[in-house]
Amino acid sequence: MSFEPVLQIRKSGASFTAAAKLLSQDRQARRDLPRWIRSLLTRLRRAELGVERSPRPCITFGALDWLAATIQPSWRVFEWGSGASTLYYGDMGVEIVAVEHHREWAELVQRRLSERGSTGRVLHRPPEPGPTATSATSVRPEFAGQNFDRYVGAIDEIDGEFDLIVVDGRARNACGARALHRLAPGGCILLDNAERPRYEPLHQMLSHLERIDFSGLGPYSAAPWRTTIWRKPRSVAGGALSA
Repeated sequence: MSFEPVLQIRKSGASFTAAAKLLSQDRQARRDLPRWIRSLLTRLRRAELGVERSPRPCITFGALDWLAATIQPSWRVFEWGSGASTLYYGDMGVEIVAVEHHREWAELVQRRLSERGSTGRVLHRPPEPGPTATSATSVRPEFAGQNFDRYVGAIDEIDGEFDLIVVDGRARNACGARALHRLAPGGCILLDNAERPRYEPLHQMLSHLERIDFSGLGPYSAAPWRTTIWRKPRSVAGGALSA
């Protein structure tokens, strides 16, 4: 299977026009230009998952740099949506559990993890028929009439708190709501494609947390986008809170 499910180069003129405008106005985008071009060339070669020597999450470069500087080997990571990012976390030596709705993709990612010597796990939780008024659903038309309740609830199959919870799959508002209650003190929630209007309910839900936006270029995409990270405060002596 190719990178197709996770590596989408949007070939419309509007996407490249937006990137060109950003490059003309933003110094950081110009610094990111060489690795952006390399990622596009990798996509055009249709590299398979795990063939790259150093797989990386498909998030903006600013968010990637933040992860590289912040994540610790002792961290526990949970991820809705799996792929190159799952291999990245496995390579960093953290405890990683991902949930995936697509069976063949979940099996491929799990196989690649094992080949790389990682103990990470990929849980397959497909959508089920018959959503109710309170069900977690996806806006994608192929999932009409189905619910993602078991997919969203997969995090509660794992004991303990998480230092990083990645929301980059289906039913993201519902996943983000569930993530809030599973964060360790100082833990982070990462939402990719955070600029999409349909994720505004999640932005509102997490508005009490420290927020960092990383807008700009990222791997494999012709168009700029935004990755947002929220951080839960740490409790300190006297009942005060610190970031």
